[in-house]
Amino acid sequence: MTNVIPSYLLPQEMTPGWTWTAFVPLLVAATYVFDFGSKAYRDHRLRKFGSPPPVVPFKAPLGVDVGIYSVYRLLRYTFFELMSSWLEAVPGRTVELRMFAQGLVMTDEPANIKAIMSTEYASFGKGEVTRRIWGNMIGDTQIFTIDGDLWHKSKELLRPHIGKLRPNDLAVTEKHVQNLFGRFSIDKPVEVYDLVDRVQLDVTTDVFFGESANSLTSEPPFRAPMDVLLPVNTARMLFGPKALYVPDTWLVPKALKNLNAYTNAITDRAYARDLSKKTPEDYNMLDDLVSQKKSYKDIKEALMSIMLGGKDPSAILITWAIFLMGKHPHIMKKMQAEVSRVCGTRLPTASELKEMTYLSHVINETFRLHHPLGLNVRMTLNDVTLPTGGGKSGKEPLAISKDTTIIYSLMGMQRRKDIYGEDAEIFRPERWEESNINRWHFIPYNHGPRMCMGRNFGQQQMEYILARICQEYKEIRIPDGQPEQQIKIELNTKMAHPCMCDFVPKEKGEQPSPSMKVG
Repeated sequence: MTNVIPSYLLPQEMTPGWTWTAFVPLLVAATYVFDFGSKAYRDHRLRKFGSPPPVVPFKAPLGVDVGIYSVYRLLRYTFFELMSSWLEAVPGRTVELRMFAQGLVMTDEPANIKAIMSTEYASFGKGEVTRRIWGNMIGDTQIFTIDGDLWHKSKELLRPHIGKLRPNDLAVTEKHVQNLFGRFSIDKPVEVYDLVDRVQLDVTTDVFFGESANSLTSEPPFRAPMDVLLPVNTARMLFGPKALYVPDTWLVPKALKNLNAYTNAITDRAYARDLSKKTPEDYNMLDDLVSQKKSYKDIKEALMSIMLGGKDPSAILITWAIFLMGKHPHIMKKMQAEVSRVCGTRLPTASELKEMTYLSHVINETFRLHHPLGLNVRMTLNDVTLPTGGGKSGKEPLAISKDTTIIYSLMGMQRRKDIYGEDAEIFRPERWEESNINRWHFIPYNHGPRMCMGRNFGQQQMEYILARICQEYKEIRIPDGQPEQQIKIELNTKMAHPCMCDFVPKEKGEQPSPSMKVG
């Protein structure tokens, strides 16, 4: 009897040559069908309460091409321009970027931003994904990444200290400004952002912790791990829930370890303080939290709030203002004349800073063009309708489903020519003397419930340091050969390249004495 083996069991029949050539096109086709099918189903549901957003065109399955290109542009410091081009291409200035079968909505339309921040505030939050992406780095119940009761608890923890100015804030600031000027006055160009970021870290840690990081005279183990972690987690934000499959504990474990060691050491020293030698009126923020017997986690996350929110925005804005003062000498001369008129060569007091209206215009104009929180991220907590951006006209209500990530561009909105005129991208502080700007066309510190609690402290820091520069230096020179500045997105929006400036001191008799009292 002949043994017959069925042909389908023969080895040569198990791996025919056509398998992969047939499988790959089928897989590609299946992904297209899945993506378009899921979007069609979602859009059908969205049309019950609005219009779906227009989609950024893509060619590869699941929008992989757009995702890769977006990361490429992020690394090339041109993602802001890419996003702006997408928004300018549609009438409602609101689009959807689809990657891996999920949508990411982008907008710079004031009416939509108002809804996100204020009128529909309850429908938008940081979301679970944002909390988990940043949790290992800054804490999983950190005020910048949480919503609801946890957010209110964190806000009440910080408000008594962040929300007020102390009588000695300027005296503490002046101490560190002297260190800054020592680094400026070396008769050659210096990298400004590095030094201003250091002085702001030193001031905020001194004011709120009672111990300065002294980063202008040493190298605290905080800045290096932050420089590693910020770009990594910013890039992960683009991928929404998919980012959770690749945690930062895998990508940059050493940076996380070093950051935690530094913040743990500060927290340990806070618990070890002998508060019996102080009165409650003299407590700084860490003293107060320890006296209230707050948990180790609460204190650690509070100090991270200060080291991020207390220094980064003001450091970014001060650096941009210094750079623009160097590029526009006539603006610096006008600032110097105002500072001289208000306080002469005396160190300015808090009340005198408020009299410097042109200096305030310079800060506003810097804020308008170079917002340190130029791109903000929110998550929809339920199905929601935005006022505009839907339909062919872009004027119909826009429907967005629950758990959709939204990026709204304050920097883009504040540069729009249809809002600020043809000179919208030109640095011109005088525009603030000419007309009243609509509240929702200029949003320096956020509006609504999430308005920045530290706005008074940050504003005073900018005013004081810029006024002191006007007193101390005759001019700021920008060396030739620097690359054109670009926008780097790392939680904040900041300068992408070194900011080199040469500070030319005034004659000794024209400068304030460091021993003068600050009021």
